[in-house]
Amino acid sequence: MAPDVRTARADRGSPGRLLHWDVFVGLLLVLVLLAGSAGSPGFASAGNLSFALGDLGEIALIALAMTMLVVAAEVDLSVASVLGLSSALLGALWDAGWAIETIIPLVVAVGAVCGLVNGLLVTRLGLPSLAVTIGTLALYRGLAYVVLGDRAIAEFPRGYTEPAVGDVPGTPIPYPVALFVLLAAVTGVVLHATGFGRSLFAGVLLIGLIRNLLMLNDVATEIQSIVTGLLLIISVITPRLLTVFARRRRAPAHDTPVPPAPAHDTPASPASAHDTSASSPVPPAPS
Repeated sequence: MAPDVRTARADRGSPGRLLHWDVFVGLLLVLVLLAGSAGSPGFASAGNLSFALGDLGEIALIALAMTMLVVAAEVDLSVASVLGLSSALLGALWDAGWAIETIIPLVVAVGAVCGLVNGLLVTRLGLPSLAVTIGTLALYRGLAYVVLGDRAIAEFPRGYTEPAVGDVPGTPIPYPVALFVLLAAVTGVVLHATGFGRSLFAGVLLIGLIRNLLMLNDVATEIQSIVTGLLLIISVITPRLLTVFARRRRAPAHDTPVPPAPAHDTPASPASAHDTSASSPVPPAPS
């Protein structure tokens, strides 16, 4: 094993690993839970934990989707307004008598269009994501008020509200939090154990370096956006192309010709058997 690999593994298991911010935050959370349980008898009850986690489910799901943007060195401040617009549209359509099975796909499509508008303004026009999403934050929030006003719509079908506010049977964990844990595991695998995730990290580092160089040399903003966009695309596509080429190079190894079977294993044809019997001497008939 290479020395640098052994050193990296030793560093992971060293006491200094506990000083990392993520481990420290996890330990601090455990200490807070222990202190709360000791100071208040009902703090660790199933009802209190379910109530506390229930307020975090949708926020955690939104933050999980934001992870990809943050890794790509971008930000979206309008996600809460998109959620508000989608919710207002759902309530208004339900109040108008639409079927919930029709409303849900439509609301999801509206949210996707809002995100697409943000993405096009950033990638096509080269505008900063911070400035763009500050503007669309106000736009989508205003549209939500136009759609629903100050009304409150309730009485949705129980079959759709129960998974949003109910707990997993036998646990104090709400369904949205359980969904978050599952998607967080998938996101972690994608970012850290796949070529796409590694290329995203590497591409962001390279893009940040090149973009800073372009800014220091007073290159036009349009040129900066074009260069960084191309680099991001290349960083994502290159690992997949390399994988395809590697598989094609290994493919001929499976086409090795099979050697012929030994001669003694070859069965004799009927014609050769007939010729052999014809050439052998025939015994004379008895007198």
